[in-house]
Amino acid sequence: MDQYTVIIIVAAVIIFSVVKSLTSRFTCPNCGTSFKVNPISYIFAPHSFNKRLVKCPNCGHKEMLASKFGKE
Repeated sequence: MDQYTVIIIVAAVIIFSVVKSLTSRFTCPNCGTSFKVNPISYIFAPHSFNKRLVKCPNCGHKEMLASKFGKE
């Protein structure tokens, strides 16, 4: 792979992550608040295949949660 291919792949991953962060919502199991996470927190949060470690802005509860797409 040449350097341009690597740059294109990295740019595509970043764009995908930002778009996904802007369209994903999380629901706190503690207080029921539905919230979004900013793109930087979304990208760098510890995560598994379908869950991310997020913190509820309302009650401060931290947990690995699956995201939901769209508006709620």
